[in-house]
Amino acid sequence: MKFFFVFQNKTFDREQQGGYLWAPDGHCAHWQKMRSVICGDIIFHSYRPKIVAISIAKTDCYAACQPAELAIEQLWDNQGLQVDCDYHLLPSALDTNSIMSDLLKLQPEKYAPFNKLGKGNVGYLFDCTASMASFLLNILIQSDSNLEVMQYFQKVLINS
Repeated sequence: MKFFFVFQNKTFDREQQGGYLWAPDGHCAHWQKMRSVICGDIIFHSYRPKIVAISIAKTDCYAACQPAELAIEQLWDNQGLQVDCDYHLLPSALDTNSIMSDLLKLQPEKYAPFNKLGKGNVGYLFDCTASMASFLLNILIQSDSNLEVMQYFQKVLINS
């Protein structure tokens, strides 16, 4: 099982409602990272500077045309990569600014979600280290309103 961090500022609502991640099949490392996602991987979803959902990949990455609800804006080429996901919305979103110093220490050295200044790197999908994922899960479980979602993810991790 691997962990990923996705920035969905423009597309979160549509991708969450459709139950997927989608990116153009371009040369950017953050789009090509989609090819690394396999069924069972865990993804942290960021919208603005907050983690608002966690999902489990229901499929391995596969080639797919851009979903109609994304194509409306005509931002990307039609050919892309998709991963179907089981989204779990967090009742209490986690502001990443409040824990940035820890995230900067725990994130991958290369192709990290955040730059040295603590701002999100321009891009879509990034690796998330196991230690960063564990830290985020531990912070999220401390919120009573997230308890049900986090108990589900604890079971997933124990059974993997």
